[in-house]
Amino acid sequence: MASPNEPVLRKVVPSARPDKFGRGTHGSGRTNSGCHGRTCLSVSSATEPKEPSCPLCGGASARRLVTKRGWDVVRCRGCGMVYVWPQPTQEELERLYSSGEYHATLDDERLRRTSARRLRQIEALAPGRGRLLDVGCSKGHFLEAAKAVGWEVVGVEVNRRAVEEAQARGLDVRCGELAEQAFADASFDVVTLYDVLEHTRDPRATLAECHRVLRPEGLLVVTTPDIGGLVPRFTCLIFARTLGAWGHPTPPGHLLEFSRRTLVQLLEATGFTPIRRRSDHIPFAYAAGKLENSIMDVLAGRHRRRISDFGRRFSDLDRPDPIRTRSIWCRLPRLGVRVLCWLVVGGAGLLARAMAWGDSLWVVARRR
Repeated sequence: MASPNEPVLRKVVPSARPDKFGRGTHGSGRTNSGCHGRTCLSVSSATEPKEPSCPLCGGASARRLVTKRGWDVVRCRGCGMVYVWPQPTQEELERLYSSGEYHATLDDERLRRTSARRLRQIEALAPGRGRLLDVGCSKGHFLEAAKAVGWEVVGVEVNRRAVEEAQARGLDVRCGELAEQAFADASFDVVTLYDVLEHTRDPRATLAECHRVLRPEGLLVVTTPDIGGLVPRFTCLIFARTLGAWGHPTPPGHLLEFSRRTLVQLLEATGFTPIRRRSDHIPFAYAAGKLENSIMDVLAGRHRRRISDFGRRFSDLDRPDPIRTRSIWCRLPRLGVRVLCWLVVGGAGLLARAMAWGDSLWVVARRR
């Protein structure tokens, strides 16, 4: 239960009525003035921030969990969905994903190994090699692996430089959003969303478009971080609720943070039936580094500073800063935080592996 001083984001609206695929439809809302001393956000003019709207259930009441990089990460009080509010503008996202640096740090060899493993997983479930669409395909490593064994492949990617590199290798990769491509109905046997759904502003619309282009009984493959995993849960309890630092959310790149329950709920609402699920694990070093930087940002008061340079590598923001200062006294705070993060994330991560309770989801769903 929220404390009396806990910030609340709330709006009173008529109840939402989901359509065939669960997309909520609302009437016009009214300003809620009954906040009883708590901090509320509401719309009174066109220049003020819009009220929160849950991308899963359409709910208008949310609790702020942390502020990170100047962005509020909130949890819907209705369904538990975690998301960034307010969201970055479309122009800000375009600058982020059009940056030449956004895909620059990818390890090509590691991606080839990952692509081969993912392809084996699909072929174990697909009745045969048909037509495959990879949404958010980056430089096309997965498409390349699938094409080599006989799949007819198409990719969609918003980063123009990544598209050009993929096209230079002979791959059919289109630049832009999925909805802009106007693919024919029921034209693909498999659609993949590898670490893509958490980046979308409207996940229902994205999955509805995937449903439209998939043939009946076609396969949808989704991977995304799992905010309900043991490590995110434990670090939220220890650090987010006390210090206001949390490594797992990655705004503004990740607009949504799914759990197993919210992802399955979204898939079922958009015309899919999950048939396989697995819990995976984010590497210790990456998770510990993100937590370390989040704690240091809070201690230095940087967590409320909005990032304006969307061309900067976001991988650099999650990597622990190098310790270059000469004085040992200047090094001690970060060294102490680093040791603490490794102990916490390492211990929780070992337990998570023993319990098969990871912080990343892999789900395969069949189109109804």
